[in-house]
Amino acid sequence: MDTTSSSNAKETKSESSKIDLDGWVSISPSPETVNRENETATKNPVSIPSHGTEALISTLSAWDWVTIDGLQLPAVSRNQERYVAVHMVQLKLLSKFPSDIPSEITRKFTMNSFKMSVAEAWTFNSINAVIRKFDLGCQLFTADDELVKLNDVQMFYWNVKLLNLNRVNREYEKAILEAETNIQLLATAMQLKEQVERDIQAVRAELGRLGANLDLAKI
Repeated sequence: MDTTSSSNAKETKSESSKIDLDGWVSISPSPETVNRENETATKNPVSIPSHGTEALISTLSAWDWVTIDGLQLPAVSRNQERYVAVHMVQLKLLSKFPSDIPSEITRKFTMNSFKMSVAEAWTFNSINAVIRKFDLGCQLFTADDELVKLNDVQMFYWNVKLLNLNRVNREYEKAILEAETNIQLLATAMQLKEQVERDIQAVRAELGRLGANLDLAKI
């Protein structure tokens, strides 16, 4: 597996790191080998992400996986602090929420953005193409793209989720009142309300672990 890397050990924002993504090829056994009688065909290893792949990408920028609400995202490190790509946060985490986020949240939980370096952009490109197969967006990251601190994302995301779970819970309460004469709908709404209340408690526990949260019960 051949990989072309930059000849300079130190990268500047004006330089562009190059990665030979065409080198990631899986070779299948020939038909003769597969069909040969009384022999077991031996397949070459499938081209899947490995620790070697992740280590290779780390030559561009220090990075690791972070998990937010069960979703794994790549994060690069700056001065021992982790940053994630704004585009990935919007696509994979925030897009499921309504856009009408109250000012109580946006004022308290700000996400300041920072420009990516060229090396960081190509780190995300490599992870997205080779490991995640463009699951993190069919786009090419450049030095014009932005990063946000992981901690800022966590605080914003969990508080927005808590807000929306409380909204849903109130809708279930209304549905329960309106379904008093329909036993099936009443049972369904009550069961869903119990589930969302468990989810609310789980989110509050996560916010408590992170160390700060808003009381959004009335929002």
